[in-house]
Amino acid sequence: MSSIRARAARSPNAPATRAGGLLASLVLLAALPLAALEPDRAISQYAHREWRIENGLPHSVVRGIEQADDGYLWIATYEGLARFNGDTFTPFTKRNLPALGRDTVLSFLKARDGTFWIGTNGGGGGRLVGGTADQYLALEGLPSQIVAALAEGRDGSIWIGTSDGLALWRNGRIEIPLDTPDFFSILSLTVAPDDTVWIGTRSKGLFSFRNGKLIPAGFEGRSVHALRSEPDGTLLVGAGDGLFTIGKEGRLRIDTIPVDQVTSMLRDRDGNLWVGTYANGLWRLSEDGSYDHFGAHDGLLNNSVRSLFEDAERTLWVGTNSGLESFTAGKFIPIGPRE
Repeated sequence: MSSIRARAARSPNAPATRAGGLLASLVLLAALPLAALEPDRAISQYAHREWRIENGLPHSVVRGIEQADDGYLWIATYEGLARFNGDTFTPFTKRNLPALGRDTVLSFLKARDGTFWIGTNGGGGGRLVGGTADQYLALEGLPSQIVAALAEGRDGSIWIGTSDGLALWRNGRIEIPLDTPDFFSILSLTVAPDDTVWIGTRSKGLFSFRNGKLIPAGFEGRSVHALRSEPDGTLLVGAGDGLFTIGKEGRLRIDTIPVDQVTSMLRDRDGNLWVGTYANGLWRLSEDGSYDHFGAHDGLLNNSVRSLFEDAERTLWVGTNSGLESFTAGKFIPIGPRE
């Protein structure tokens, strides 16, 4: 493990038995007691498991991972959703969920009230009320049927990023909060503590939206694929050419992450920042300044990481272009060739 480096960047133009069954299965991932993902061990020293299409995963590309209140994991793929109990996958596609519209899921969000929100490529968006597949409700009135980004506001409203602009679900209906510029295709969204909505686009860079005003915020002519708002107001920007922060010190580039598309970010409960990239695998940036990397040469299914999630048992779940993977810290620390 090495130290993180940052530099100033140039201004860029079921029931309880079901839950118990899942948690028991998760324990079996490592056959060892679960623990936090301590940064003092290499990622290669975590217990690592993987699931592919041949294991029942509906599609190899995993675009989102969430956990229902009953303990089940839900996996969003290019062939619909799958409910996972730690052992088997139960698929939900247009065949048994007709209102889904399209099976290609691009965005997936669990709201604080337990509702799952789904965005698809050409089938619009919808919600699974209470996380149950028999209560899927499609959204009407979106600017586009391509929904690539979802984010929840502090008041429980849901911001929806489409290929033709921004929408908002509030008080039981869709609102269009602004007239967006031409070709305003949204890839990422996050809501800051001060209620500023940060918007990452496909080719027009980064914008902030607050009090009805849309303001350009840099990265002109570039893509912004992932956004994360920190509690202190710092904004993490996953652009097409790396990871940046925007905060009190201005704009910084995190040189630890290579010049690559940053596709996903997760801050775990121990403060580690996990970063997924499109071509350079998985990265962990720890609060003590150290970092570690795990790629295909270490055993990752694919260097293209599309989604990250930490479950209630502190297992890290990683969705790639080749399947689903888990990383769990066990009681014993393996020592391999890399260590």
